[in-house]
Order: sequence, then structure tokens, then C-alpha cells
Amino acid sequence: MAMNTCWSIGYAQNCNSGIQHINIAFIPTFTPYSHRLHLLIIKSFPSPQVQFCTMKLTTVSILAAVSSALAVPTNIKRDSYIQISDFWARAGPTSPGASMHFVVTDPNYPEDTPTDCNLIWTYGHAAKEGARCNNGEYYIKFPNGAPDFNLFTLELQRVSGPIAEDGHVLLSSNANGGAPGTKWICVNDPKPGVEISCSYDGVLQMQVA
Repeated sequence: MAMNTCWSIGYAQNCNSGIQHINIAFIPTFTPYSHRLHLLIIKSFPSPQVQFCTMKLTTVSILAAVSSALAVPTNIKRDSYIQISDFWARAGPTSPGASMHFVVTDPNYPEDTPTDCNLIWTYGHAAKEGARCNNGEYYIKFPNGAPDFNLFTLELQRVSGPIAEDGHVLLSSNANGGAPGTKWICVNDPKPGVEISCSYDGVLQMQVA
């Protein structure tokens, strides 16, 4: 088992040699019965030897032991999902043709979300590389290439912050029969000038890692 060890100066009692002023290496493990520490005593006189004994320490030594025992890294608590709401996309025959909108709410970053995310590009072509949500903190990507709104993968990647995040989600309108019960609903030619219009029914949970 790994343990924290510090060097200090103190006075040892109950050792075979009586009371001596020595260099010590102490292991900061407090007992529930007293304010003593169990120490590994390294004596250099009259000959090098190692003993275990109990030592009463000065206030400075006790504080040093407590600081050493508490100096451990703290794990950052994180949520594994971000929420995508008000998610829709539509495409028309005239340039730029395609547009997409959604709102990202991230429990790991409540200070800068919810944030809107908007894209406009030529449908059938790749969207702008390096596109971000409005707060500038989420890259919007389509890892499988130019999206067909009936079937595509959306990726979101956190730009900066103490918690790294990258998530993917597959959107399918069930046009090919492979996603029965899907909440990604698409309608062809809903009105003049719009070839396809899609929206997500509810709030989409995107897993991030």
C-alpha cells in the first residue's frame, strides 16, 4: 500500500534509547485512541538501525502530518449525458438550402448552457468544418460525412473546460425501416420551397465521454 511519508524533527519517547533528538520519517495514520502518530524512526547513532515506536509531536509536526494525509487529488464529479432540445432541420432546393437548430443543456457546465446551436449550409454537401454552438464551447460535427436528414450521425465535442466531452448520436427517420418507433420525424415536401423537414419529438439524451 502506498503511503505519504514526510521528514521532520521531534523527540522520541518509549524507545529503547530513551529520549533523543533525532531525524524521523513519519507515516500520517492517526489512531482513534490518542493524538499520537505511529512513526518509522531512523536513528543514526550509535549505529544505523530502524525501530517502530510511538512519538509525541509538536503542533507543527502534527499539522504537517495532517496536510500530508489530506494532500490527495479530488475526482471531478461529472454527468454522462447532455440534453438536446428544440431540435429541427430542414432543406430546400435553393442555396444554401439546409438549416439545423438545437439547444444544448450540459449539467457539467451550467454556467454557459443552455446554448443555441445553428447551422446553415448547402444540403448534400459537408457542413462548415469547425462550426460551433453560439457559446463557442461545442464543436458541431457530422463524422459520417454530409448528412442526409433521414439518416445521419451528429457529434458534439466540448472545446474547453476541466471535463472533456465527446458524444455521438444516430438520427434516423425510419425511412429505410431500420428505426421503428423513432422520435426523429421527417416529412417530405411539407410546403412549397421545403424538400424535407425533420424534428425530434422530446429531449434527446446524448451520452458523452
